[in-house]
Amino acid sequence: MMSKDTITYILSTISIFFAMVSAIVAYLSVNELKKQRQESNQPTVLVNGSTYDIKIIQDNEIYRLHWKNELGESFSLPHVEVINAGRGVAQKIKFEWNFNVEKLVENINSLNSSIKCNYEDNLIIIERNGVPMGQKRNYGENVNYMIPYTDNPLAFKLDLPYEINTVIEQIQISMTELFNASTKTNLKNMNGSHLIRYDKVIPPLFLDVKYEDKYKRKYTSSFEVRFKAYSYMYGGEDAGTVKILCE
Repeated sequence: MMSKDTITYILSTISIFFAMVSAIVAYLSVNELKKQRQESNQPTVLVNGSTYDIKIIQDNEIYRLHWKNELGESFSLPHVEVINAGRGVAQKIKFEWNFNVEKLVENINSLNSSIKCNYEDNLIIIERNGVPMGQKRNYGENVNYMIPYTDNPLAFKLDLPYEINTVIEQIQISMTELFNASTKTNLKNMNGSHLIRYDKVIPPLFLDVKYEDKYKRKYTSSFEVRFKAYSYMYGGEDAGTVKILCE
């Protein structure tokens, strides 16, 4: 028969064991709640595409490309819209653009137009009628923070790389000059139609969005930005639609 001291020792050991189990369960529960709270408040940065009407405007004998979105708002540069669809603040947001420069140059040079292009020393050189226009590669930009869209339903407008706008603008101007100096028959001899397919000229753009939450956890979201775009010419004018798709 066990002594009273032995029974007391066993009971104390069991109590200590269950106390330790309870402490471990409580610790795990607190950690799980903390994890759930952090996950429920994490930011989620998304990129949405846009649709534009484009038109060449002549101002004091200078051509410029005019962009107008579906709301009728005018812009000098095309952009995609970036929102924070999560519930937490996104911090130290960095946007990084990348695309196949060699493919862009090849596509431009394959056009039967006054546009020629080459790439050297991180500089895209676009020539129209022999006049060179250098455009340094634009790799992206930074934003300090972005609050949840539910708290501030305004999207951040992220411009596309400048060189992409330059390509579209110079091709459009080149086609406009050709159209104004030629008949429709001559224009048809270029590519068999009046249609300019920018989605056949501009390769897919790749956008990496890197950011942190308030707990310093790091995130990266990657998007492919494609053009579903065309321009057409009629009646001495040119116009077109550019759809920028993000996936």
